[in-house]
Amino acid sequence: CSRSAPGGATARRGTRPRADGVTMATSARDADGREELVFVQIGGAPFALPAASVSEVLLLVEPTPVPGWPPRCVGLFDLRGELLPLLEVNTLLDRPEGRWSTGHHIVVVLAEARRWGLVVDGVDGVRAAPVLAQQGLTAPGVIAGGGLCQGVVIDGGAPVVVVDVEALGRAANAAGEEAP
Repeated sequence: CSRSAPGGATARRGTRPRADGVTMATSARDADGREELVFVQIGGAPFALPAASVSEVLLLVEPTPVPGWPPRCVGLFDLRGELLPLLEVNTLLDRPEGRWSTGHHIVVVLAEARRWGLVVDGVDGVRAAPVLAQQGLTAPGVIAGGGLCQGVVIDGGAPVVVVDVEALGRAANAAGEEAP
């Protein structure tokens, strides 16, 4: 399942190495219909993000607040010289707002043609799983009417919502347009 990548690096099938050495997923589904997902905790509940949208995971750093930004856009953080917006997505996902601590993480995603940081409680790993339902799905008590659910996977016998990262980006952009 491995192939040699430019520069002598080894990459798994369905991935490509970037110039900075980070390996990114290139295909959403494998031959068995399983999608590689990053499992996270947000507001105390499990969620999954498509691995193809995730570039990296970092320990939480204190963001620089931006006056006039909506509450879910908590500020900017410096990622190797690039300033990225940091989003607290608990309220978008119908979860209680959380208190941040040193155990929290930032998941850097690509959505709406830009990179964003998402604050998550923790990261539970990367696993391939079949997505049971797609676009337009709403899950009871989760993402009520928000349209942020791409599907559901069963993980450890329990359903886990797969978040539509592009829809999260659109929601964040819309929040920014509402700011003074």
